[in-house]
Amino acid sequence: MHFTWPPPSRGVELSIHIPASLVSVEHGIVKKTFVIGLVARASAIFRVDRIAVYKDPGSRDSDLELVRKVLRYMLSPPYLKKRLFGIDKDLRAVGVLPPLATASHPTEKDIDVEHIRPAMITRVSGKSICLDPGLDGDICLDVDRYIKLRAGEIIYVKVSRGGRVTGIASIDETRKIYWGYRVEIYRSLKASIKASQGDLYIISTKKGLHNIEAIQEGIRSVRKGIEAIFGSPEKDPDEIALEEGWDLEAIPHQKFNSAPMQGVRSIRTYEAIYITLALVNSIIYRIFQI
Repeated sequence: MHFTWPPPSRGVELSIHIPASLVSVEHGIVKKTFVIGLVARASAIFRVDRIAVYKDPGSRDSDLELVRKVLRYMLSPPYLKKRLFGIDKDLRAVGVLPPLATASHPTEKDIDVEHIRPAMITRVSGKSICLDPGLDGDICLDVDRYIKLRAGEIIYVKVSRGGRVTGIASIDETRKIYWGYRVEIYRSLKASIKASQGDLYIISTKKGLHNIEAIQEGIRSVRKGIEAIFGSPEKDPDEIALEEGWDLEAIPHQKFNSAPMQGVRSIRTYEAIYITLALVNSIIYRIFQI
């Protein structure tokens, strides 16, 4: 089967490292927001678990924060966006964003089937919690007194056919589903990589080889996770590392040119993300069928 809904989680974590300067070169909040939206869509399409946004030498703190906010905004269920973000000037152009349409964004059609959806806890009182599941207002549930929950926390609830919340989904039930990415920010590429847990680093660069077989063998031996590292509009990852004062050769990696014999002078960062993730996703599926 090549399509199933809700989408399954892989079990092997896929992360991408992207520079904040991917929006530094764009002019105006609308264009910046739209580019971030493209990154979010690519990440969701190819089931990226973690987006590590790093501050590279060509970026500003404001760009780092904008990327973080917009990525988180896109991931949030539509019915919780107002509660989670309120009014924020950094989000004034979110109207240009394409829908993310992950499993965390249930539609009206989902009401006709049993499903699991995110909900925000709005009040906790003794053994009772009230929450907003995006189904005609808040509802309240009795929970086990040993379960520690807080107002403002996002949990996953089970919904029966017809739209009635029947209880809280278990950890095992939620882990089986790909809900979307998590967002982390770092002050440098080095810090981003240091915080990683993967055991295969794929460097996206035109200096690399289009060696699908080598990437396939690397992915076949993965036990912890896959880390795809992308450079800035001006510099490849190895150049960013040298400017930060370290050598990318210090970590085990494979340099990969995902678009050999490209027909343009340069490929934009968000374009490289789509191309590289499409190939990596295809290889993972061929090997593990997940």
